[in-house]
Amino acid sequence: MVASLFIPSTPCIFKVGCYNETTKTERGFSMTFAEKMDQYLDKYLELYKLSGIFRVTHKDEIIYQRCMGYADIEHKVPFDNSTVFTLYSMSKPFCCFAVMTLVDKGLIDLDDHPGKYLPEAAGADSRITVRRLMNHTSGLRDFNQERAYEATFINDHNPDLRPHVAHMVSLPLNFEPGTATRYTNLNFTILALIVENVSGMPYRDYMLQHVFTPMGMKHTQVDRLGLLADHRARGYGISGDTLVANDRLNPDSFMGAGDVISDIEDVYRLNTVMKHRGLLSEQSWKEILTPSDVGVFGLGCQVWDWHGKRRIQHNGGSRGFRTLHIWLPEDDLDIILLSNFGFGDARWSLTNAVYTAFYGDETVEAEATNMDFIESVRVLPEGFLPQRKPAITLTAEQEARILGTYDPNGDNTNPVTLTKRPDGTYCITTDGWQQHWCYPVSETVLASCNLDEAHKLAFADDGTVTLNGWVKIH
Repeated sequence: MVASLFIPSTPCIFKVGCYNETTKTERGFSMTFAEKMDQYLDKYLELYKLSGIFRVTHKDEIIYQRCMGYADIEHKVPFDNSTVFTLYSMSKPFCCFAVMTLVDKGLIDLDDHPGKYLPEAAGADSRITVRRLMNHTSGLRDFNQERAYEATFINDHNPDLRPHVAHMVSLPLNFEPGTATRYTNLNFTILALIVENVSGMPYRDYMLQHVFTPMGMKHTQVDRLGLLADHRARGYGISGDTLVANDRLNPDSFMGAGDVISDIEDVYRLNTVMKHRGLLSEQSWKEILTPSDVGVFGLGCQVWDWHGKRRIQHNGGSRGFRTLHIWLPEDDLDIILLSNFGFGDARWSLTNAVYTAFYGDETVEAEATNMDFIESVRVLPEGFLPQRKPAITLTAEQEARILGTYDPNGDNTNPVTLTKRPDGTYCITTDGWQQHWCYPVSETVLASCNLDEAHKLAFADDGTVTLNGWVKIH
């Protein structure tokens, strides 16, 4: 039997929009750090939209926390430490933890073919292993590479993922297993189904009994359609300058890959378990925290070098929510952002601000590995405080080259348009209605007018023009 790890609970001592004054003044560096972070976020909120909870913890002491916006805008419900967010891809570390509990029991071997544990995966390439699913080196195609097929189960209220797995593993690979890295949600759906088969329990029940409860988590569970969870934040998108309440995606469609809901206290408990190497064997933790030979992923988390420091992280994002959890073990510095706005790049901007405020280094980070369903492009500011890049004016020839219709799916369905607005800025329209207002900051980058994000243009030698990877068709 796995024993529960006792983790002291942090009281909810923070008011909306404020940091804790006691924590701020206890340490000399904390005062400077808190003041810098307030300065940064005050300016950030002048320029961009952001809603959620942001926390920085140093050696188990919260040195900064700020709540921005509302958990439910319509009813003006404020955030608190028990507000529950959809984690999306931040669910993956928990899925891997579940697998490793079964590894420790001798029920799973990381180097076995997944078909040994899941009949629907038997048709996968023989070089694919459980380990290669966990570190994204399997080479399997992902659901979002099969757009038409993806729609058949994402919109299904009660999807049976097993036949979908059997179909997906039969498709041509992206690369030979073990030779490269590609972030793939399908990997984790297979892992979750393996947990079900090996344990003989429904995945959500196994997670509750063998992962969340032993970790001391009180508000974390595997989501399901129709689940009523206390203190749940509502997710929002945006069209133009108007916030839009998002309908929830069916979490059953993202089993293992993006189906966990949690609050900020419980998310931090994962850090506590990890740094104390709790609940799993030392060998299992070594496996989890060792990146593959061909990428930056360990088992269920990203492990990479950041300014010469080891950085362990995962993030998530899709409709209505964006999330991030980073731990720098060398200094025991932990960064969490849980946002109920499914847009913008606040996660990376605030992470860089933390680094500068804490270490006094204004060097910006390299582009992080994308772990969201929708990829965006960052426009990095110069200096510490956030700022908008100045606009440039495109020539008539340059403008004519980019305006028009783009094909996001490769099958001429659901086209995306790029048009010019009356005020001289541009509008990218997706899904036939959702507007993304932007302006050019270079010939290849369109920065958002009101969000911390940008869109990438590319021009091939053969005349092909792409916007965010979408090919212009006319």
